[in-house]
Amino acid sequence: MSAYEKPIEIEEEKYYLSTINDEVVRVIAIAQALPNSSSGDYAITQVAQTLHGHNEFRDGLITSTVRGHLLMLLITAISLFVAVRWTFSPLMTFSAMLSQRKPGSLEKLEYHAAPTELRPVISALNGYAEKLSQTLTAYEKFVSNTAHHLRTSFAIMTSQIDYGKRSAGNPQILTETLDSIRKTMIESTKLISQLLVLAAMEQNRQDQENIIPIRLSESITSVIEEMAPLAQQRRIELGVDDFDEDVFVTARPHLLHEIFSNLIDNAIQHMGKPGSVIISIVRESGYAHIKLVDDGVGVPENLQSKLFDRFFRIDTSRANSSGLGLAIVKEICEALGGSVTACTPVSGQGLQFDIYLPFSQD
Repeated sequence: MSAYEKPIEIEEEKYYLSTINDEVVRVIAIAQALPNSSSGDYAITQVAQTLHGHNEFRDGLITSTVRGHLLMLLITAISLFVAVRWTFSPLMTFSAMLSQRKPGSLEKLEYHAAPTELRPVISALNGYAEKLSQTLTAYEKFVSNTAHHLRTSFAIMTSQIDYGKRSAGNPQILTETLDSIRKTMIESTKLISQLLVLAAMEQNRQDQENIIPIRLSESITSVIEEMAPLAQQRRIELGVDDFDEDVFVTARPHLLHEIFSNLIDNAIQHMGKPGSVIISIVRESGYAHIKLVDDGVGVPENLQSKLFDRFFRIDTSRANSSGLGLAIVKEICEALGGSVTACTPVSGQGLQFDIYLPFSQD
């Protein structure tokens, strides 16, 4: 191998090709100053490597690097596969649980048998399924009750029509028959409306939309004004006493209207004689106490607790009573966090309703 003959600076590296025994080599040359030399002498160190050896080293380095990267890639892929399977294993278990259920089933999913990671999801699904089940039950009850009472109403109207046809030559009987049919239709419409209210109450007990503070005195006064013409026809006086006008209840306006319209209508329809209905509002331990007292014929004490049962009627001969009005009152009161009871007034005459609703400060 020939010495490096080109100019080179101290500590500078130079690369060049040369030959050793007719074999091409790659040479690195570096110049280093000689110690204790005052004339600036230096020595050149040369290291040679055959091109074949250099290429083998390079190829080996590349191969080992590639193999290392491939191994790391393989390890990473396996780790990701295991991690993904472990992560999605609860979902696969959950999917298996769902696939075993019958279509349309609203039964609760097994909470404790589920993977821990999915228990919050299962708890939420069970809650949703319970609400959906309650909704379906409410509508099934509504459809059943409506169908039953519509069949009854249609049967009554059919018999009235047949009677009218047989009496077609008598204008008075025909007019009376048409009036009876009209009353039956009105009562059927009222009944369906009441059933819809009950179904909506059962479905939306937890719904908090459109709930606002309402002044009780204004809601009650509005209902009294609506019911006044009917009360006057029956010679019944509607009045107030101990009427706290600054009591507010948080509710939907139409629900409070349902409470008081049903209570006042019940009092008017079952008064049995001319008399009065007095309403009062007072505050008692965080509740608004609304008291409605009439001086009518009253209700035996052993039947007072049944007044709020659906379709309960004391006088079954009264065609204009569906037996749902007071049931609606109870449903709404309980949905608002309150209660309603019936008792005999201290006077010993008539009937008294006590409604307790949580009041809010406006």
